[in-house]
Formats: sequence, structure tokens, C-alpha cells
Amino acid sequence: MEDNIKFVKEYTIPTDVFREGYRAYQKKTIYPRNTIFMVIFLILAANFVYGAVYAPDNYLAYILIVVCLFMAFRQWYNPRKMRRSYVESFAEMGEPVYRLTVADDYAEIGTVSAEPVVEAFDEDGESHSEPLPEATRINFGIDTDILEGESYFVLINGKTAVYILPKAVFSADEQDIIRNISKS
Repeated sequence: MEDNIKFVKEYTIPTDVFREGYRAYQKKTIYPRNTIFMVIFLILAANFVYGAVYAPDNYLAYILIVVCLFMAFRQWYNPRKMRRSYVESFAEMGEPVYRLTVADDYAEIGTVSAEPVVEAFDEDGESHSEPLPEATRINFGIDTDILEGESYFVLINGKTAVYILPKAVFSADEQDIIRNISKS
């Protein structure tokens, strides 16, 4: 069976584009759930404040107020902490070159080269480069979504696979193909 490949493009991802794209992914998938939990914890805290006002000797209410406020803060803070950690890890990788291949019903994303070259030494002390990971194949379907920002596309496949593509390296025709991925 012959694949109808629409285009193949090699690219690097600037750190600021990665940061913006990951923030867009979080706004779509993580923030809504965290906002719901944050509101629930704040409502519970308000309820316990009400209970503490009318029963000042109920020390459990004070403890529960602090716990609810802590949990609400945690729901707000953790996504920001996670984004900062991912962006720092991404920046430490240097600027690896990726290859995107888009066909009619799938896309493949893989690392072409990694800079700096990672060298490993075996037990004999001989140097060898570690192999690059194989390309990831993303079959288009109901679980595939595209987010578009000013400088990026975010390709989301399912609940765990997220790929950020810098818009600047793609031609107008290639950008149109990427926009239509989720409609395939």
C-alpha cells in the first residue's frame, strides 16, 4: 500500500515557541479541570469559615480551612510549576532537529539529529553515540486535535501525546495541511 505523503519538513523548536505552545495545551486540557477543583476547594473553605464563625471552638474547621486553601493553591500552582520544569528540560536539550512527515491519514515525528551529540562509554571505555529514538506515528482520528497560535501549532493525540510545531518553518500550503489534520 502506497502512502500519499503530503510533505516532509525538518525543523527546530525555539524555547519561547515551546513555552507558548505548551501553555496553549495546558489551557485546553489541564486548566479547565484544575479550575473546577480550585473552585470546589474554595467553596469548601468558605463553608468551613462559615462553620468556624458560628462555632469558634470547632478547631477541626480551622484545620479544614487551611487544608482547602492549600489544595486550591496547589491546583493553581502545579500546572505553572510543571510548565516551567518542562521548558527548562527542553532548553537543556539544546536544539535538536526534528522531522515531520505528513501523509493522508497519519503524521510521523522523529528526531533527526541531537545537538550536542550524546556519547556513552561501554565497559571497555570505547566511545559510541546513543541511537536516536524512532519516529512516533500519529494516526489521525477522533483523538487528534490541532491548536493554533501566532507562532505555533500544537498537535494533540489522545490525552498524553503533545507535539509543538513552530509555524515559521512551514509554508502557507503546509500550514493549511497541518490545520486540516484534525478534520482528516
